Amino acid sequence: MTAIDDNQRLVAILRGIRTDEVDPLVGALIDSGFTAIEIPLNSPTPFDSITRAAELSRERGGPERLIGAGTVLTAEDVDRVKACGGNLVVSPNVDRAVIYGDFGDVPLEHLSVLANEVFLPMLTNPANQVGWPEVITKEVVENLHKFIANVYVTIGQTKGKTLLPLPPAEAASPEVSEVRFEAAWRAGQWDLP
Repeated sequence: MTAIDDNQRLVAILRGIRTDEVDPLVGALIDSGFTAIEIPLNSPTPFDSITRAAELSRERGGPERLIGAGTVLTAEDVDRVKACGGNLVVSPNVDRAVIYGDFGDVPLEHLSVLANEVFLPMLTNPANQVGWPEVITKEVVENLHKFIANVYVTIGQTKGKTLLPLPPAEAASPEVSEVRFEAAWRAGQWDLP
């Protein structure tokens, strides 16, 4: 994948996929670096397709991937997706039974994924920091990294293991400040000298 794709965490949505199409399509997506693949439940044989996609993901190894279903409308659908080996559920509604059914038995892992895959990219994106004072930006990012590290350590403790977090990858650098300045300038908040 390109650096842009990696940072944006693209989700491949395979509308209308048939089970016989899963191997070539999902295989190509995995080879391309996709880590999230959704098969809508209004596809011809969604549960068979999700089962095969999850198997293929395990066979290919590599990073942990999100494989699952979209257009999930009932708690029973959530259970069936899990039974197929899926770990991604996208729902167009907010039915409590669907939400609770998707929560699963690993809430700390879900919290870790949410913090790393949603909040970290969002809060460290220079375009989202336009107008923030440098001290606030630094404090927000540092506290988010501390939170993520604490969740990681806690996950280890619940499994009886000692897990130590790695230092944050995107330490502040002059390039980050330059990107923030350029984003602010493009947003019309600063004039160039």
